[in-house]
Amino acid sequence: REERNYFIFSHRKANGDISIVEVHSSPIILDGNQILFSIIHDITERKQIEDALLESEEKYRTLVESADDSIILTDLEGKHLFANSAYYSNLGYRWMEDPNPGGFDNVHPDDMQQIRNGIKMLLETGTGMGTYRVRHRNGEWVYRSSKSTLIHNRAGKPNSILTISRDITEQKKAELILQEENLERKKIESSLRARTRELETLFVISTHLSLLQTEDEMFVRTVREVERALESDSVAIISLDPENNQFRFAHASGDLSAMSGTTCDCTDGIYKTILIARQLYQTETLSSDPLFQGVFSAAQELGPAMFIPLFSREQPFGILLVARRKDRYPHSLEEIRLLTTVGEMLGNAVNRVRLHQETIRRFEHLQTLRAVDQVIASSIDLR
Repeated sequence: REERNYFIFSHRKANGDISIVEVHSSPIILDGNQILFSIIHDITERKQIEDALLESEEKYRTLVESADDSIILTDLEGKHLFANSAYYSNLGYRWMEDPNPGGFDNVHPDDMQQIRNGIKMLLETGTGMGTYRVRHRNGEWVYRSSKSTLIHNRAGKPNSILTISRDITEQKKAELILQEENLERKKIESSLRARTRELETLFVISTHLSLLQTEDEMFVRTVREVERALESDSVAIISLDPENNQFRFAHASGDLSAMSGTTCDCTDGIYKTILIARQLYQTETLSSDPLFQGVFSAAQELGPAMFIPLFSREQPFGILLVARRKDRYPHSLEEIRLLTTVGEMLGNAVNRVRLHQETIRRFEHLQTLRAVDQVIASSIDLR
C-alpha cells in the first residue's frame, strides 16, 4: 500500500534564513528497500502573498462591517449579492433578513423613475448618485443618499453595482423644518411690507382728506391714491342722489374714466345689496354680473371688483368701486381691509365737509336774519 504525506513547515537554511517549505512525501521501493521520497518547494513568497491577502481581506471586511453607511452589492436588476450589517440595522432588520428580495421592492413608488434614470446614467458613465426613499421595517419611509459604481468582470462587461448609502432622514426633516420656517418668515415679511404700504397709503389719504375742502376734491384724490396703492385698472366713486333716485359717477379712472359725470338709475339690486344692506359686495366678473346688467356694459374687460358702501352720519352717500381686468387676480384680504378703512375715512371727511358747509350756511342764514332785524329796527326808529 502506497502512502503519501503533505505538510508545510519552517525550514532554516544554511545561511540562517527561515523559509516556508511545502513538502510532498511518499514511500517508494528502491532496490528492494523502502525509502521516503520527498519533493520540497520553497513557498515563502507565496505564503507571504497569501498572508497579506488574508490580512487585506480581514482589514476591508472590518472596514465594511464597522461602517455606519450601508454597503450593498447588487446585480444589474437590483437583486442583492452582498450587504453589510449596517444595511440591515439601518432599515430595522436582522442580519441576513433581506428586506429587498425582489430588487426594488422596498423603494417608494414615486422614486422608481428616478432609480431607473440613475441606473441608465450608471451604465453610461460608470457612476451615479441619487436620493430616494425606502421603506423601514416599521413601515415608515426613510430617505437615503446613495453613490453607486459599476463593477465589470474580467471580460470588461458590467455585471454588478456597488452602492454606498447613507440615511439622511433627519437631515431631510431638518430641511423641511427650515423650509417651513423660511416660508413662514417670508409670509411675515410679506405681511409686514403689505401692512407698511397699507399704513403709508392710509396716512397719505388721511393727510389729503384733512386738507381738502370739497367732496369733489376728496373723490379725485381718493381715486388716485387707491389706484396707485392697489395697482387697480379702474377706480370710481359713485355718489348717491336720493332726491332724483340716481347714482352719479363723481370721478372714475382707467376703463371707467369715460363714465365720469354720467348718471344711472338706482336699481333695486345695487341699492339694496350694497347700501341698504351696508355690506361690501364682490364680483368675479363686473361686466357680466347680473346685478349690474347694463350699468358697466362699456367696461367689457373688467373682472374682479369690489363695492364698498360709503356713509356719512349713518346715511349712505355713495359707493367706492375698485376693479381689475379679467386676466388679473382678485383682491386680497389685506386689500379689502385697506378699502374698508379708506371708505370709513372718506365718510368721516365728507361728514366734516358737510358739517362745515352746514355751519357756514347757518351762519349766513343768521347774518341774513340779523340784517333783516336791523332793517326792521331802523324802520321802527324812523317812525
